[in-house]
Amino acid sequence: MGLNLKEFEPKLISLGVITKVRGNKGEVVIGLISRCKEQYYSIRRLVIRPPIGADYELRVERMWFHKERLITKFRGCESREQAQAMVGREVLIAEKELAPTEEDYYYVFQLIGLKVLSLGGDYLGEISDIMYTGGTDVLVVKKEKGEYLIPMAKEYLKEIDLKNKKMVIDPPEGLLEINEV
Repeated sequence: MGLNLKEFEPKLISLGVITKVRGNKGEVVIGLISRCKEQYYSIRRLVIRPPIGADYELRVERMWFHKERLITKFRGCESREQAQAMVGREVLIAEKELAPTEEDYYYVFQLIGLKVLSLGGDYLGEISDIMYTGGTDVLVVKKEKGEYLIPMAKEYLKEIDLKNKKMVIDPPEGLLEINEV
């Protein structure tokens, strides 16, 4: 169960946090950052980051969704008490082990930090967060003073260039002015 950090280089990506125990057989619920369910079905090992101490690897025995919650059973975690000891710990995966996304789908970590430009080339700010609204997700774009809230509707997102860390948008008329202070 030892962690070989070289194996996980270059980057560990946060999937979320273990929020609670489920049942009495060592199962936990992971509060996810991403909502793309398909990416989780191939995961076989995860890295757990305790608040204090070194990261460690756990092998996934089973992983499934129940009512929009990711339930995970780790090998060697057989009791409620063992599972309870993991509550509050961050769960990470090596970037290279993430399942590829479908076209026009992105992981949150890929979008955070992208520079956002208008279709005309004006710099608007950087993506600092994504709000999940239950409908169309919303980009939070930090600017010098304040922020823009941009719906992640396909018709507004004109280009997403991960390599050059930029996004070009064409928001509906008046949307940017609504956010002006």
